[in-house]
Amino acid sequence: MAAFAEAQQWVRQNPDKAAEINTRWISGVDAETMALALKNIPLDSRISAHTAAMYQEKTLPFLVGLGRVEKVFDPSDSIDTSFLKAAQESNPKAFSDLEPIPEDIQVK
Repeated sequence: MAAFAEAQQWVRQNPDKAAEINTRWISGVDAETMALALKNIPLDSRISAHTAAMYQEKTLPFLVGLGRVEKVFDPSDSIDTSFLKAAQESNPKAFSDLEPIPEDIQVK
């Protein structure tokens, strides 16, 4: 998670370089289009109360439609934040350019 957070921060801070690098590995996409795409990708691995809500609202109905799960459920108890918390504690610099998560939606 720490390495993933560092990579996300690098992309946030170097979107044009990241777009150019991505075009080497994703054929048929030019750097300009890739740069636009990167601006729309949430490069923030932190988890908030909204994470479970979006899993329940978006991801789980999609998986039900694919037949991967039987029904939509509350995934809150299934989300393990220990790896992310360890990454935030061991490498706070990788998260330093992100706005703080509001207190009322922080996962404790």
